[in-house]
Amino acid sequence: MKSVLVALVVLATLLAASKAGPAAAQRKLKPLAEVLKSDRAPTAEDAAVVAAAAVPVESRKVVGCYEPGCNYQCQRYQYAGGYCSWGECLCWY
Repeated sequence: MKSVLVALVVLATLLAASKAGPAAAQRKLKPLAEVLKSDRAPTAEDAAVVAAAAVPVESRKVVGCYEPGCNYQCQRYQYAGGYCSWGECLCWY
């Protein structure tokens, strides 16, 4: 199960990174690298971060976690590579 999840995470990350260019690719791969080098299994949150990265940038918004109509995913990482502030979620409509 872990290998399937890791494979999906890698595939989604590479797809998203290829759309954004080399500098963005390095930033997007940082969270994935942290997951892969750790002893813990990837979590649903890890998979959600990478899956959401495939959403086009123009349809993403940083909003409050309970914004009406938001497909709510409260993430540990923003897709620009930094950490989210408390209460921020990256959402898409």
